[in-house]
Order: sequence, then C-alpha cells, then structure tokens
Amino acid sequence: MKNLLVICLIFQSVALFGQEVSTAKHKVKIGAGFSYFPVTEVMRYLGRDEGVPEIDGKAFYSAGITGVFSLKKNLSMASGVFLSQYRVKVDPYELNQPNFNENISVLYVPLSLRFNFGKHVYFSTGLLFGFDFSNPGELKNQTGIGMILSPGVSFDCSDKISFFLNPYLNLPSMVSFNYGLNNDRILEASIRLGFLYQL
Repeated sequence: MKNLLVICLIFQSVALFGQEVSTAKHKVKIGAGFSYFPVTEVMRYLGRDEGVPEIDGKAFYSAGITGVFSLKKNLSMASGVFLSQYRVKVDPYELNQPNFNENISVLYVPLSLRFNFGKHVYFSTGLLFGFDFSNPGELKNQTGIGMILSPGVSFDCSDKISFFLNPYLNLPSMVSFNYGLNNDRILEASIRLGFLYQL
C-alpha cells in the first residue's frame, strides 16, 4: 500500500510539472517506463567479509516516470523517478541456519545526458541517486550515488507520442552513504519499456 501511494504521488507531480513547462523554449517530453527481470545481481566490491552472510539476487521490477529535455539537436537531458523492488536470498553466516528472502525498496532519481544518433537511436549515461527506504535487514542500505549506462531506441507513433525500448545497467550506491562490514551492492540490468509524450 505504501509503495502504491508513492507511485501515485509521483505521477501526480509529473502531471503538474508538465503543465508548468509546456510553454518552455526547448522540447520537453514526459512519460513512464517499466522493467522486470527474474534475476538481479548483488555485487560485493571488496570481496567476502568475515562474519557476513552471503546474499544473492532474485527477481526485481522497476516502474516510474521519466522526462527528456532537449538541449541541442543531438543532445538531451533525461531524468525521472523510479521505484525498484528487489528480492534477495540471504544465506546466513552461521552454520545450520536456513536461507531466507528479503524484500528491498529503492527510489531512484537518474540524471543523465542523452546522446541522439539520428532519429531513433540514443545512448544515455549519468548519475543515479538512490534512496533505500526498506526495513533494516542483512543487505546493506543502498542509499547513495551510482551510475547508469543505457543505449536505446525510440519509435514515433504520432507527432506527440513515441515508445522507447532501452537495455540498461544501473550501478547504484557506488558512493555509499552507509558504512559497515557488509559492502554488498545491488546491480540492476534489464530492458525498460515505456512511452513519451511531447508537451
């Protein structure tokens, strides 16, 4: 229920934002995207720590809104807000303890430059700000600053509406705001489907 409320507030905020920028000089597009993958990865940057459980990624999905603001003919700025839900498997460090699952919720705000190659192909890269609001668990809090890499293609359906498909790699929390023994980081790789509407 809490996550549904967050998504509803995001879409309402974008609708209000779109009304304010509709008279802007540069082209502005807003839209929504969704991605799902049956497996996600959990990286350990510094190797396995003594006394820390083994954590493996399982399924995840991500949904949210996005905006693209043209700067030049072949250069745009992209941002948005995405809520990602992860499920991870925890293998306790202690012997004879059963495995169990944990659910992780992270709100991401990407800020990237989008390089357009022709009309349909583009590549985006930039910063990824993550805010982990999950209940405390075995996986280290994922709040921090990371990086996003994302090629993509878009297809125009009309003068105003286009659909996009982009494989992407999120490297969240490369600079972590939380410190401790557990240095696990979520690695998110999937394909996002969505649409954009030009204001």
